[in-house]
Amino acid sequence: MHKIFIVIAAYNEEKKISSVISDIKKKRYPNIVVVDDGSSDKTYETVKKNHVFAIKHMINRGQGAALTTGIDFALEKGAD
Repeated sequence: MHKIFIVIAAYNEEKKISSVISDIKKKRYPNIVVVDDGSSDKTYETVKKNHVFAIKHMINRGQGAALTTGIDFALEKGAD
């Protein structure tokens, strides 16, 4: 069986990220990685409350860098 990870880049998404995570969990994807790309709101804290992998960039590095960080993390955790 394949080990699938969903990687999400997020920037100032405190109000929406929980519903996005919830929708993905409903599809039975257990490995969700959210990279907070230097948000100034509480995106990171909100992600952690959803019991998924949470990574935080201290400064905004852009969507590409956030996705790269998330993909590298997923591969380290054994993603296919």
